[in-house]
Amino acid sequence: IESGKKFTAVDFNIQNREQKGWLDITYLDEDLRIGRGNQGNVFVLSRV
Repeated sequence: IESGKKFTAVDFNIQNREQKGWLDITYLDEDLRIGRGNQGNVFVLSRV
């Protein structure tokens, strides 16, 4: 983020509508969030 690089969006279809997953988001402040997924993924989201 500090280097000024832009990230592009990824769009994809879900093949099986029976799949289940979740994402728990913790709002730390107006600009920073931590996301934790059902498969052990951790995401740090920063507003630019």
